Amino acid sequence: MSDFATALVRAGSPDVFEHGGLVYSHGVPSECVRAYAVARLAKKPAADILAAIVAAYVGEGFDPPVDDGRSMIWLCARGWASRLADLERKVRGLAA
Repeated sequence: MSDFATALVRAGSPDVFEHGGLVYSHGVPSECVRAYAVARLAKKPAADILAAIVAAYVGEGFDPPVDDGRSMIWLCARGWASRLADLERKVRGLAA
């Protein structure tokens, strides 16, 4: 795991959190943390970061549905990405 991904884990990615009315009782899955870290370090756009998180979670070879704003996997990916972005600001010392 990269230093950046490790820092996100230490900052609290496994912890319970809430986003958009959903409670994520298992935090952010480790494979999604790694995918987020790789995509962020590569300076990918937000849509590509979400796609990387979905691909990491569902596995290679699965073609997830288009993000229609309602699909559960995309709702989860947005929640995980939001949590990781908050933790990234904390890790980088950018939290207000």
